Amino acid sequence: VNEARNGERSWIGASRISGELQSNKPCAVIVLYGANDLINGDGYDTVLDSLRAMIVAARANQTVPVLATLTPMTGPAFLWSGSVIELNAMIRLLAAEQLVALADLEQAFGPLPELYLTDDGLHPNEFGNDLIAETIAGVFLGPAEPD
Repeated sequence: VNEARNGERSWIGASRISGELQSNKPCAVIVLYGANDLINGDGYDTVLDSLRAMIVAARANQTVPVLATLTPMTGPAFLWSGSVIELNAMIRLLAAEQLVALADLEQAFGPLPELYLTDDGLHPNEFGNDLIAETIAGVFLGPAEPD
């Protein structure tokens, strides 16, 4: 079930996650937030507090939370790339602190992230969406075998 909202910031996601979890009753939830926060000038603490709140809500609903790092930003979105790298380091620490699985999308996109992004340098293209799905599946199934 995809309950993502275009342009949503993490604090809004944190305010509605309990209702979504109760309505949908998923066994797991992928938590991928922060890009819109950075673009709108929200601080790292806002994002991290929101992610923590979503982890708590998931656990209260007996849902397995999985954190995801942000995809890299390139092209017109490059302005925020340094902030994304910093926030991703914090998300990795939060996942370790909270003993939560991590889908490391930044690492998956590798040294040429523009191959997986649309011209805006922020949103994934078809190949990027496939890579995100494979990375998240790897959290549950283990890494894919090379061809």
